[in-house]
Amino acid sequence: MNIAELKREQIKLAKKIIVKDDYDELNYVGGCDQAFIENKVISAVVVLDYKTMQIVEKKYGMADAPIPYIPNFLSYRESPAVIDAVSKLNQKPDVLLVDGNGILHPRKLGMASHLGILLDMPTIGVAKKLLLGEEKDNKIIVEGETRGMILKTKEHSRPIYISPGHRVSIKTAEEIVKKCMVEGHKMPEPLHEAHKYSNKVRDRLLAEGGKKPEQKKEEELLSKTEGDNMQAFRKPVKKVKDDTRKAMDVGEKEASVYGAVGREKLEDDDEIDAWEEGFMEGAEDDGEQAKCAFCGDVLMRGKTVETKIKGKKMWFCSDQHVEDYKKKKKIP
Repeated sequence: MNIAELKREQIKLAKKIIVKDDYDELNYVGGCDQAFIENKVISAVVVLDYKTMQIVEKKYGMADAPIPYIPNFLSYRESPAVIDAVSKLNQKPDVLLVDGNGILHPRKLGMASHLGILLDMPTIGVAKKLLLGEEKDNKIIVEGETRGMILKTKEHSRPIYISPGHRVSIKTAEEIVKKCMVEGHKMPEPLHEAHKYSNKVRDRLLAEGGKKPEQKKEEELLSKTEGDNMQAFRKPVKKVKDDTRKAMDVGEKEASVYGAVGREKLEDDDEIDAWEEGFMEGAEDDGEQAKCAFCGDVLMRGKTVETKIKGKKMWFCSDQHVEDYKKKKKIP
């Protein structure tokens, strides 16, 4: 894998992007979202009726990730699984919404744009974080050019960032996303449903191969108590979690990624993916890969351990390497 070559390819492909409306009727709109099991990419594609927002069809595809997670090169990692999922659809969407950027990208080839070319399909990028540009009058300006729009969709949540991917204008991209919004959801409905479906498929596949690691840990902890002690342990914890979540839902308490309840709310609101917060900060520079602080291996999406050591956030590829790092640095 050569980053310089990928950059040159992105610049070349970006010249093929069409930022104007190039489709006939809009009857069906789709959304795609990805989940991960180690190095496997699971892509869920859901197709909805554009007028009613009712689900018409949903399929998922899987593929090995050909490259590790690298910011600004997301499509090279995830697009094979997306293409696999789309190929299984009986009813192809007239426009596909992608959880990522379109032309709002350093080389104007975010995942939505790249997928648009690969699928020869109108696409729109919808991102939860601003990758680049200046915010001005609900527009995102990059080098004097409007590359996207800002849309506040839910109270107490950050805005979303809309950019055309391929064969859709900026104005139409914003209109379509607004039409796809459902009250109470941060993301447009096709992406909201795709996100739920991708997680459901991932959890089912994990269950077939064994319980999720975090589920095992919780059960091991609970198994250390017996009888009434177990019930006494469970009830107060549940009440505290419920009260905390209610306070977050009404905006009385800020949802933090560093607490289990906060992460749960942020994931429910589509503010973050389960792996996202913190990991991005370890790999924000263009082309830089987040690496394990102990062994230096590239961290894989969905296989990352984040911890604080001496007040500093650090990332590791396993719990064992957290302990190994502490021993090496003589940290109690």
